Amino acid sequence: MQPRQQLEQEIERLLATLASQLEGAAEQERQPPNEPAPDQAPPHSRTINLFILEEPEEAEELATPVPSVEGSISEPEEAATPTEPAQARRANGKHPHAWLFAALSLCLLAVLIGAVCWFVPFWLTSATVTITPNAASISTTFTATIRTEGATSQSQEIDGRRLAPLRIMQTRTVPATGTGQQLAQAAQGRITFYNGLTQAQVIPAGTLLQTTSGVQSVTDQSATIPPAVPPVQGSVAVAAHALSTGPAGNISADAIYGPCCRAYVLAANLHAFSGGQDARTYHMVTQSDLDNAATPLQTSITQSLQDRFRIQVHTHETLLTPVACHSQVNSDHRPGEEATQATIQVSVACTGIAYQTQALARLVRQQLDRQAMQEQGAGYSLISPIQTALHLDQTTTSATTVTITATGSYGYQLSPAKQEQFREQIAGKSRRQAVQFLAQQSGIAHVAITMNGRDPATLPTDNNRIHITVLYVLPTPQAERSY
Repeated sequence: MQPRQQLEQEIERLLATLASQLEGAAEQERQPPNEPAPDQAPPHSRTINLFILEEPEEAEELATPVPSVEGSISEPEEAATPTEPAQARRANGKHPHAWLFAALSLCLLAVLIGAVCWFVPFWLTSATVTITPNAASISTTFTATIRTEGATSQSQEIDGRRLAPLRIMQTRTVPATGTGQQLAQAAQGRITFYNGLTQAQVIPAGTLLQTTSGVQSVTDQSATIPPAVPPVQGSVAVAAHALSTGPAGNISADAIYGPCCRAYVLAANLHAFSGGQDARTYHMVTQSDLDNAATPLQTSITQSLQDRFRIQVHTHETLLTPVACHSQVNSDHRPGEEATQATIQVSVACTGIAYQTQALARLVRQQLDRQAMQEQGAGYSLISPIQTALHLDQTTTSATTVTITATGSYGYQLSPAKQEQFREQIAGKSRRQAVQFLAQQSGIAHVAITMNGRDPATLPTDNNRIHITVLYVLPTPQAERSY
């Protein structure tokens, strides 16, 4: 038994004895004083015994022998009579200084216990050994199949089910933020020439024609008019434009009609000219207008569909995210078109897959454990939560293929038996020897020893006073191991 434990047991025994004595004194105070028995002598008296012995010589002379007589005479004791208060305290069995003595005893005992508790740790040597085992970040990527129809047949297949498909459509109207610049343009049209001669005639390009209101037009190309075949005149049509820009050049049909240019030649615009316009600035729809309206709608609809899918998922299942969705966006205006606003319609249709949560967790743990065994060897176990990411690769009516990336931290394990073995092996060694010994053991990255007591340089020989703490440090890409 350790000295400190023996001292603590001795203190507990003294406390129990003192408590028993105090309890007995209190019980005696509660009892009334004993009255003397009637046949007993008064408390303050003394007994005198008288013996009369027969002498042998006188016995012969006496006719009748005289027996011996034994008797007692009670006389008051010649002692000072105590005062009444003192008599009362003795009669009640109380001592005026009993509680003071008990309080002082308790105070002294408390001081003694405190001094012992404060001194013993400084006298007895103890050691705290902090061991940091090796740790490594393990990552693995593999392909798994979520079987939605039929039973799983391979090791990397897990059970799942296909949820009821959902579809949501929403519209939004946004203002057009683009600005278009329109240049001034001349009206465009066609001029038809008629020839009344029996021989062909040529009208050169740039021939000026004028309406009755004074709007002038110019031919864009030369016109070779075929000869007339009575009663039919020869004719040909060529492109022309208004001489001035602006809407004034948009002449109506037959605004030009009459002889021109040469004898027996007639010119006419059988159709109205168009396209004449002044320079101006206008609002137009841009691609960003359509994207800024469609993207929030797609995100909102997809999130709403995921929430609706989660209602269909059972407690032992997990929804495969992101959900496989198809979006369609329509707008009443295309980018670049003149408009003050645009209305966008977004339709999203999604198909949900739910898989068995524990089945996937077991598969991921098996893959990580296998990877840790390959990279670090035996003796390593998971010491951190596993981070898992799933990417949907392909889906069919019966199965969905996903790529899974999993990451976790693994550390070298020190069993309680191994720790007890370490305590026995370093007991009584110097601090330096113990650190060197433990640092050379397999799977240990760092060792630190803290000493308490009278000998800070040597570990106690009692291995029960050696405490081992295993501290795992999660690895980071920039971490440097110290040995």
